[in-house]
Amino acid sequence: MRAFCVILEERTMTRAAKRLGVSSPTLSRQLADLEARVGQRLLHRNSKSLSATEAGLRFFEVLKPCFDQLCEQIALLEAEREEIAGPIRIACPETLFLDYLHERLCLFLEKHPKVNIHVSYALTEASFVENRIDLAVVVTPPRDGRLSQVKLVEQRSSLVAAPSYLARAGQILELQQLAEHDHLALAFQDHWHFYRDGEMVSVPTRVRYSCESMKALVDAAVRGIGIALVPDYFTDEMVRSGQLMRVLPDAAVPATGLYLVSNDRKLLPTRIAALKAFLIDQAKAFELEQDRSTAQTNKASAGSFGPR
Repeated sequence: MRAFCVILEERTMTRAAKRLGVSSPTLSRQLADLEARVGQRLLHRNSKSLSATEAGLRFFEVLKPCFDQLCEQIALLEAEREEIAGPIRIACPETLFLDYLHERLCLFLEKHPKVNIHVSYALTEASFVENRIDLAVVVTPPRDGRLSQVKLVEQRSSLVAAPSYLARAGQILELQQLAEHDHLALAFQDHWHFYRDGEMVSVPTRVRYSCESMKALVDAAVRGIGIALVPDYFTDEMVRSGQLMRVLPDAAVPATGLYLVSNDRKLLPTRIAALKAFLIDQAKAFELEQDRSTAQTNKASAGSFGPR
């Protein structure tokens, strides 16, 4: 009966067998035995997917809450004795890992010496299940209903450039002037997007230098190579020190988010639940620090940029 529920959740015999740790033929026999026992066909089968018959759907709606409650009670018993130890598999884009996640994972490892963490850069929604990923940190939230998500951070971004670049290339007073300048952009950015008068405006990037690290783009901006569009927390200190200046500080840049993704289970293993809670707490502290830093930067730079 548990196998039947998993088959319906996964929609293919192969994925269900992998999740249950059995072979596909074994799972097929279990399903056939169950259908023989209840005397009705429970699933429609074709070469690509499986779906419930009317009887199968009724059966599933009765069984699933029972198994969810049973799994919850088992997990509670395990959590009572389980220490924070063992492996955690994480997926995260490389630049996001290096610029944000790495430092926080190191703090967690220092706090919990019996945990080991394995990070991979490649992630699709299918690989989340197939590769047994425990947690992921992503920019684009998932669409798979089997995955749960928590918004960690809202990233506010601004245009920045070095005073030396602006002295050489000229000040920018209007958004349309931006297209005439050298841009420092992430590798996938062919346009930058802004809100103007309630509408989205896209500016094609004239890329002088592209890479997949925000920190590298900020460094290139400090060197006077061009204009960068990066999250404020990378640049607030440099704006306060005068190494960088905000360009078009009133330009409204759409905010982006960082999302923490996990399997849609009510109770995660203790080590994974602990890391999830730790990353959420770290994100709250990070946002508070980001708000303070931005307020200090705005106060320090008020009136420094000419017409607003």
